[in-house]
Amino acid sequence: MSEIGAGSGSSYPGGLDANASVEVNAPNPGKTKARKEVVEDLSACIINIETTLGVDPQGSKATVVARLDQEHNADGSHKDTLVVTVSGHNQSISGRKIFASGISLGVDGLYGTATGHTTGKTVVGASGAMWFQDDVRISGSLFVNGNFNDNPIIKNKVIDIGDWNMNATSSVTVAHGLTAANIRSVDVQIRDDETGLNTIPLDYDASGTGASGRYGFLPNGTTIQLLRLAGGTFDTTAYNSISYNRGWITIWYV
Repeated sequence: MSEIGAGSGSSYPGGLDANASVEVNAPNPGKTKARKEVVEDLSACIINIETTLGVDPQGSKATVVARLDQEHNADGSHKDTLVVTVSGHNQSISGRKIFASGISLGVDGLYGTATGHTTGKTVVGASGAMWFQDDVRISGSLFVNGNFNDNPIIKNKVIDIGDWNMNATSSVTVAHGLTAANIRSVDVQIRDDETGLNTIPLDYDASGTGASGRYGFLPNGTTIQLLRLAGGTFDTTAYNSISYNRGWITIWYV
């Protein structure tokens, strides 16, 4: 803090100046001598204020207050109708805002109160549901939990069978990692040794006299058992390689 008239200039804007020792009429009223320090300190105050505010701080308005009032409330907060803040209190925004570089929503995501489609817009309901008036175009994967058109979403999982010498071993078990009650369908494809490109369903009936294998879920609910039948298509040296993925299990589930 600087004392005006002490000859130390002005503390503003880093501090406020003081005038604790006021000037007096001396030696007589009407004959006061103006001290150099007083004039220079007052000049420093004015210059520092001007430097801090800059040129035309009021802009096109009559005062600085009028300019600030354009986008601020009396308490200094932003007017929600004009300014979108990046943090702080909740805002009710009117009008359309354009974010040329996109929006990062963080963990809170989108909130809304829509109850159905709105032409030309993507809207959000209070429950988090979204309505799209036009196509939804996806360049990556789509993962859905819940229902699709009021029907359960059917998902699929493909599992490697792994090593299985079918000529020497009649069955193997494979963990599926799913809830057994949610499984709706299963397909098992077996690869031959020659090319690995030819696949045949495990329950294939080559001769019309019966399937060459079968599969089923074990009572533990966590594994599926694959069984090749003796004398069938897979009970040959064409399916006896080891260190070799014998094929795939595809499971459809909800």
